[in-house]
Amino acid sequence: MRIAKSAFISCLFLSGLMVSLAQSQSPEHGAAGKLTAESIIGAWRLVGIDYSGPDGALVDPVFGPNPQGIIIYDRSGWMSVQVVTSNRPTMARPVTRTSGVVTADEAKLAAAAFNTYYAYFGSWEFDAASSAITHHLKASLLPYETGVDYRRSVSINGGRLELTVSNQVNGETRLRTLTWERTGARK
Repeated sequence: MRIAKSAFISCLFLSGLMVSLAQSQSPEHGAAGKLTAESIIGAWRLVGIDYSGPDGALVDPVFGPNPQGIIIYDRSGWMSVQVVTSNRPTMARPVTRTSGVVTADEAKLAAAAFNTYYAYFGSWEFDAASSAITHHLKASLLPYETGVDYRRSVSINGGRLELTVSNQVNGETRLRTLTWERTGARK
């Protein structure tokens, strides 16, 4: 009787533990391991960019090696992304940003600062059927991107958000995968 009672209590304990583990599963995936919009919501820090062509890995021509960045997706459907290259120029703080008169050296520094920083914001939507996310740009550091939609394949692997886009460069397919890890606590 005592052995049966101990076995019964052990089974209850293990069942409770398994239910607890299942309920506390990371929100990275919804039911049946499927990616959901809820699992994307939050702030993510850039940990790397993989850029490749048909012959393998390449140096990313836009962001170079070791860029830093953050991407934020909120529940109301807004998003923002900022990425900086590792080779940003150092420059003194100007007296004013709106000065109409700049020297040639100041103009070069301003151009270098512009070329080593990338940012845009807008709304976002997630398509679970195709595991794709679309950024609808409301404004961008690059004015010609305003109003553009960027669609990326999206996945979460090992707790990291991966956004992948494919494009053609000189007739060759290139893949760029930006890998992000969650920052801070989610509310």
